[in-house]
Amino acid sequence: MYEEEFLAYGIIYHSKERVDQMDTRRFLSIDKIRATKHNTSYFTLLFNDGRFQVTRVIRE
Repeated sequence: MYEEEFLAYGIIYHSKERVDQMDTRRFLSIDKIRATKHNTSYFTLLFNDGRFQVTRVIRE
């Protein structure tokens, strides 16, 4: 974490996990959004047909 994060209204993290040599899984987590109740769990970030979609974590 950076020291300036307390200034931000919201902090969203993106991470990737390698599945095999060709594929990765993308995840989002919302660390903070001021004055808003939000879920702090990780979510799967999907990209299909030029669009992003956020879902609950999908594990195979």
